[in-house]
Amino acid sequence: MKRVIRVALIVLGCTVLGLLAGLVLQSPILKVISDGTFTRWRSVGSPPEEISSLLGVGQYGPEHVVYVETEAGSVYRCCPQAPGEWEKTDATRYMYDQGCVDLPRRAAPPPSPVRACVEIAAYEWVTERTQYALLDDGAIWIWHHHVGLDTFINVIGSSSLIGGLVGGLLAWYNERRRKTDA
Repeated sequence: MKRVIRVALIVLGCTVLGLLAGLVLQSPILKVISDGTFTRWRSVGSPPEEISSLLGVGQYGPEHVVYVETEAGSVYRCCPQAPGEWEKTDATRYMYDQGCVDLPRRAAPPPSPVRACVEIAAYEWVTERTQYALLDDGAIWIWHHHVGLDTFINVIGSSSLIGGLVGGLLAWYNERRRKTDA
């Protein structure tokens, strides 16, 4: 019974230390995340016809999609969850056609020069920004950045988990050492 209590105290103590370390380090970690350090651009392809302009971003089902107009006057939409799957549509209704705001300072730039750009952003309980960029080669690329309460919880939870794992390793090493000393 003493052995179980000893192991539990080591693991619990290290978990609490991990939690405290997470609370201390969460501000600089969140700053790095907020600056766009871990966000990357990814391609969503292009429709079968050459794009003349980005119309905007709209809601289609549970997600946002980008609407584009082609040189032939057709309208297509594509969602980031199904890159490369462009759907021709008659609907020219879209919710957001605002131009893009500068990216956070540590965010990676688009892979090539941007011809046109549209963005949708939310700044309530979370900071969530999605930019769709029409590049010079005619492809659409997306940049998505999300920072919210879940990000904070992930930082705190991860540090506690790492502390608990370190505590488990220390307890295992301590018990192993006790057996060899006995």
